[in-house]
Amino acid sequence: MTATPASGRVSPRLPPDTPPRIASHCAAMYAKGAVAALSLHRVARYASKSKRLRTLAARCVLVNGVVFLGSLALFDHALAPFIGWVLARWTAADAAGGAGGAGGRSLAASASSSFLWTARAAWLYPTYFASTVVNSFTAGEIARISCALAAEDDERRRKTGGGSGVLDAGNATDEKKKDGVPRARGGVAGFAEAVYHVLIVNSLFAQITALSFVLTGPVGRWVTRALQTWLYAYYCHDYLWSARGKPARWRVRHFEGNWCYFAGFGSPIVLNPIVLNLSTFYAAAVQAMAFPVFMIAAIASGGEAAEVFSEDTRRRTRQGSFPVFHLASASARGVLRLAGVGGGGGDGGAKRTKGE
Repeated sequence: MTATPASGRVSPRLPPDTPPRIASHCAAMYAKGAVAALSLHRVARYASKSKRLRTLAARCVLVNGVVFLGSLALFDHALAPFIGWVLARWTAADAAGGAGGAGGRSLAASASSSFLWTARAAWLYPTYFASTVVNSFTAGEIARISCALAAEDDERRRKTGGGSGVLDAGNATDEKKKDGVPRARGGVAGFAEAVYHVLIVNSLFAQITALSFVLTGPVGRWVTRALQTWLYAYYCHDYLWSARGKPARWRVRHFEGNWCYFAGFGSPIVLNPIVLNLSTFYAAAVQAMAFPVFMIAAIASGGEAAEVFSEDTRRRTRQGSFPVFHLASASARGVLRLAGVGGGGGDGGAKRTKGE
């Protein structure tokens, strides 16, 4: 009896994909991502295990909830009204003196508005950037502790025969993992990959910023919010993938192959300020306070609800591949080529084979 080639086998458990089935599957993956992001019981379990994790969470709340939000509230409810009162008195005094007539009053009003905007920027932006730096270090420390707790969970599962765990993919001793992805390399290729990883994230952020100015109205807002959900989801899982030793190329392709799942994961972070009807700075403060919670949830879940990504198949997931990072990746590769570093950081400078 002749064996059926692997490429000719059809799983009896999976019906043929049709547009309605794919749409239903994408909706289910979106819901799985949202549920994974809101798995607060996992976050509470990790927080109960580590006093240092609770301390860092308190620091995050202090920096963003007290310092940054306090600065916003102080300016909006105390300094801005006072400055506005002073400028109004000054404008009224000029009007009473007949300086310039209607044109002078219009110029004074414009100058008052510009001065108030400048004062707001001078007051808030230093606080915003300082809190961003502190948040970056705090998030890195929270991720390190969470990954250590995840590794402990993996060890406990192995001892009890519970199968693979969150970080098992990063503990393999094989030079080439079972999903066909090689370990991160050193030298020029490793440097190019690290630079590529930084560039694609910052390119996506720049893309969101540019679109927010170009696309106005409801369509523009929803497009930028969709990109923001993916950006926050990528940030949350990036620490986990680093602990697993996943290269930048794998991260991008896995993310684009699970675009519905990660859109669902990032939605609670982005939609929270929208539901609360917060302005830009208030939304940034709330998101900065919430970010460590979602990052711990991503590490604790291990992305187990996402579909398995494989380099060996052209169609990697039932969701299909959505080019979330296409422009960002192309920009990053262009920068690397101009710098003469590697052949495109995502590929580590290597040419693709026919199977890729």
